[in-house]
Amino acid sequence: MREPSLALFALFALCPVTAGLAACGPSAATPATPGGGATTTGGEPAVAGPPEGTTGVCPAMKPPSASPDDDPTPAEIANCPDVDELFRGDGLGESDALPPVSPSIVPDWDLAQVREFACAYACAPEGSKVHLLAWSVIQDRRPLRNHNAVLLVEHAGGTRWTGVVMYRHATNAWWNVDISFHSPAEPIVDYDHRPTPDELYALLDDNGWQWAPDDDWDLPAGNVIDELWPVATGAAATKHFPAAIER
Repeated sequence: MREPSLALFALFALCPVTAGLAACGPSAATPATPGGGATTTGGEPAVAGPPEGTTGVCPAMKPPSASPDDDPTPAEIANCPDVDELFRGDGLGESDALPPVSPSIVPDWDLAQVREFACAYACAPEGSKVHLLAWSVIQDRRPLRNHNAVLLVEHAGGTRWTGVVMYRHATNAWWNVDISFHSPAEPIVDYDHRPTPDELYALLDDNGWQWAPDDDWDLPAGNVIDELWPVATGAAATKHFPAAIER
C-alpha cells in the first residue's frame, strides 16, 4: 500500500499515517499455538487452528466519547455508515528510531484493535465474523514504514461480506483506509456472496498490495494466514510473500 497524498480533513488531521470466529476457532481439545502445532489431549496430531488473534467476532460499536480529550472510537473514525464520504490521508513523514522488523507469523500489533477497525470500516454489526487474511510491513529509504492488513468481515446473518484493506504509518496507533479523490483505490468492497480468493486478490491488486520488495519499498515482514483462507473464502490461498519472508 502506498501512502495517500491528501491530508485528511477535520477528524483525520492528526490521524495515524500508513496496511486483520468463535465458530471456527480451535476447540479446547485442540489448542492452537501461533503458527500451528496443535495436538489432541490424547497426543494425536490434529489440524492446527489459526494463529492467536487473527480471527474473532466484531464487538458492539462503541458510541462517541462524551469527553473531547478522549481518542475517537474506530466507529467514529470510520464514519459509518457513510465511510466513503471522508477523504482520508495521513500526510507525509518519516519513521525514525523504530526497532528492526523480522519475519514472523503474526505482527506485534494489537490484533483485537485491527479487527475492531476492520469491523468499523465494514459497518458490521456485533457478532459478525472477521478474519485477518494477510499482513505486511513495508519501508522506503527515508525511512517511512507502513503497516498493511487485509481482512474479510462476514456480517451477522451471512448475507453480506466485506473485504477491507487498511494501512497505517508505523508511528501511528489508528488504522486508516485509502479513500481520496486523488486515488483510484477502493479499499472497502462489499460482496453478496462469500468472495473467492481471486476476488480478494483483485481487491488487493486494485489497492496496490505489495507481495515482494521493489525499487522503492523494502518488505521486511509479512505473512499470509493460510488457515483462514478456506474458512473465509472456501478455498486455499494461492499467493504468498517470498520464501524468506513468508512464515
